[in-house]
Amino acid sequence: MKTYNTRLQFACQEDKNLLLNSLELKKQAFNLISKIRFEMKTCQGLKGLHDRCYYKVKEAIPNIPSQFIIKAEQDVVAKYQAIRKNKHQLEEPPQTDRLSINLDKRIYRWIDKNKIRLTTYTKRITCSFAPYDKLNEMLSKYKLQDPSLFVKDNDVYLSIVFNDETPFVNNKKSMGIDLGIKRLAATSEGVIIKGNGFNTYKRKIRWNKRKFQSRQNHSHSARKKKYKLQRREHNFSKNYIHHIVNMLLGTDASTIVIENLRGIKKRDRGRQFNNRQSQVPYYLLKTILTYKAQSLGKRVEMVKPYFTSQYDYRGIESGKRKGCRYYASDGVILDADLNAANNIKLRGSKHSNLCCEALDGQAIVNRPIVGHNSGKPTPFRGG
Repeated sequence: MKTYNTRLQFACQEDKNLLLNSLELKKQAFNLISKIRFEMKTCQGLKGLHDRCYYKVKEAIPNIPSQFIIKAEQDVVAKYQAIRKNKHQLEEPPQTDRLSINLDKRIYRWIDKNKIRLTTYTKRITCSFAPYDKLNEMLSKYKLQDPSLFVKDNDVYLSIVFNDETPFVNNKKSMGIDLGIKRLAATSEGVIIKGNGFNTYKRKIRWNKRKFQSRQNHSHSARKKKYKLQRREHNFSKNYIHHIVNMLLGTDASTIVIENLRGIKKRDRGRQFNNRQSQVPYYLLKTILTYKAQSLGKRVEMVKPYFTSQYDYRGIESGKRKGCRYYASDGVILDADLNAANNIKLRGSKHSNLCCEALDGQAIVNRPIVGHNSGKPTPFRGG
């Protein structure tokens, strides 16, 4: 999905006021429903919340359209799900002062490529917008999805969503990816991305953050610099992962298989190891890889990560892993990460084009193709 924003143009000021007042009613409904949800001990999804609060909202706000109440209920359910997932503790019900709504076919209708008909609390109004070059290109190429409205600086904006997903074409080729700490990624095609620059820069940022978090630095300037470092760390990680994903998607394989590492950071393996593993953004890499693969007509599969490093991908008796080497039971020495990547690939697909070269001496341990072999990442700020 891709989203582009454009400012709505109204036939008269009255139409704009009607829409703003309608969004204000939806905001009031959200705040009221949030209070009701906060007092509920349990809530069985949207239906349970709807049964409890619909008529109360209708009685408190008589003019509000029914579909606006349902949209407010959906927003409240999503809000509390996000709070629960992030494990935040609530002392009072969350409120909003933002005027916005996600539209559906009961609230809007496209009249033309640059005109839309919207529902307000009294009547339907017709709005237009001036598409710019990029928006015109998207309107001509991709299918429209349900848009949304939001208000900024007293102007109403239409957020238009396009479905740019490319149909999946299976060429019966797949690639497995093994993720790690010392080596960020290793593929079954023989590519290893070490990420030395990534780990070095992350350690540098975290060292500086710990300095500002010490007891002697509780000043306003220290907190301000700490927040600046947090934003820098986030932006650096996101930029670096984007470049890594672009390298991984250079494959001809239509199916990409990765490990499902959900919850792996919750396991306690000692303070030092936990700190090193917390710096690797597994979830961010999976998210970016998934949506970029879809835009290229590829597919991402997830498999269980258990014993991918212990089993021999050739199907013989398991050997032993020591560092980056895998000592097979038949005396052959393999690269451990490539062996794991091939095991991941085999779990996700029956089609195999395996690449794991045998190693028989210390001098040729690094025989596989290594991405960023200079130890430097793609250009980034911070050195």
